[in-house]
Amino acid sequence: MRRAALPLAVLILALACAGRAAAVEQIAVPVTEPTLVTLGGDFYVPSGAGPHPAVILLHGCSGITASTTNWALWLRSEGYAALVLDGFSARGLRTVCGYPQPLMGPVRAHDGSPPSRGFGP
Repeated sequence: MRRAALPLAVLILALACAGRAAAVEQIAVPVTEPTLVTLGGDFYVPSGAGPHPAVILLHGCSGITASTTNWALWLRSEGYAALVLDGFSARGLRTVCGYPQPLMGPVRAHDGSPPSRGFGP
């Protein structure tokens, strides 16, 4: 799994290294296993020339909340690039609190490791 996560890490670092104004970019993250789905994500990029350290934020059972967004904004204000990955919307889910079966085990295991063919806006 470590090698599978490399493409995502390379993309985040490449985006984090580009000099730009602070922004939020929407990106698409294709996941091919166990079923094909394209996840969405908001990429919070700090202003100024990079490179910037990068963090991937994964939401809890309630999906992306104000708290998740606040963490991304705080990380960006501290000079980090932050990817908020939405593992629910593309799968037609809003919450799995109390009923985690739709995302158990292998269904969500590959969310952080998209294929090497790349992804983008």
